[in-house]
Amino acid sequence: MQKSILIIVFTWIFQIWFSLPSWIGGQLADEYFFNFYHPLLNNTLTILFILSLLCITFCYTHRKLLYFLSAALLVALCTVNIHLIQPWQLVNLFLLGCFVFKQTHLAVLIFSGLFFWSGMNKVNPWFQTEIFSWFFSPLFNGKWQQFYFLIPAIEITSAILLLFQKTRKNAVIVCIAKHIFVVFMLSPLFHNWNYVVIPWNIGLASILYVLYLKPVKINISNYDFKLLRYIIIIFFWICPALWYIGLWPFNLSFQLYSGYHSSTYLYADNGYKKEIEQYYIVKYGVPLYVSDHSLRSIKNKIVRKHPNITLMHIYKLPFIKEKKLKQF
Repeated sequence: MQKSILIIVFTWIFQIWFSLPSWIGGQLADEYFFNFYHPLLNNTLTILFILSLLCITFCYTHRKLLYFLSAALLVALCTVNIHLIQPWQLVNLFLLGCFVFKQTHLAVLIFSGLFFWSGMNKVNPWFQTEIFSWFFSPLFNGKWQQFYFLIPAIEITSAILLLFQKTRKNAVIVCIAKHIFVVFMLSPLFHNWNYVVIPWNIGLASILYVLYLKPVKINISNYDFKLLRYIIIIFFWICPALWYIGLWPFNLSFQLYSGYHSSTYLYADNGYKKEIEQYYIVKYGVPLYVSDHSLRSIKNKIVRKHPNITLMHIYKLPFIKEKKLKQF
């Protein structure tokens, strides 16, 4: 149990490090991309959040209270900076909760839900042309695109097999191999991209190994925390489906390289063009949180200084091979 907590906490801290400009920085932060940002408030909340995680790791008393404190600090951070709302925050928070409350058996619901929706979201017209061909280009040089369906098939199958004791070990081996492969493909050896999810993939693979492959006895509480079970089912199995009808955020729907990503551009009268979602992930280490509210906020802040700038959002609808355009 302690080992699993250590893995989650230090995975989280490394992810914070790789996306540090979005957590702290003050004047280094570009005001266009923040809903509300104050250096002192954000820096203080971030430091307190990291300290609370470390206390959970090294303090054996009051862990449950410290966990709720960490959760409250994370919610506060995501409130003052909505771009911190990312899938790895949700997964880390609930996995840590399973270990703190000694409900390790519930972790399988998190992993299976994550992998299931990651695979389901890849069943779309965009995955082959925009993601599969790019992701595997260093290995296949554009060949074998007709086998793109294997990726969602493997993820969905492994998610279902994780739920059953007899097939869990084989599914875990496949999932660990997938995480290691993603780490190598995103590393400087290949794409050199999106570093924030590299420690996450390493952490998830390590937890899968510790929980389901390494023959170590894990202490599990005698009581079944039913509320936690229901909350996990809601957030990891039901809510991601609501994205398809516009009732759940894209960032929390486990759209892990699904192809449904959007593009937001700044256009100026002099021909200037900038893709701000790509800019944001490079500069701040996390993807832009895209919603009508956040884009209107960006537009309003830009217009005050640059009235000749136009904000254009190009997005995709589920299962439709067509892009939609919205001007803000």
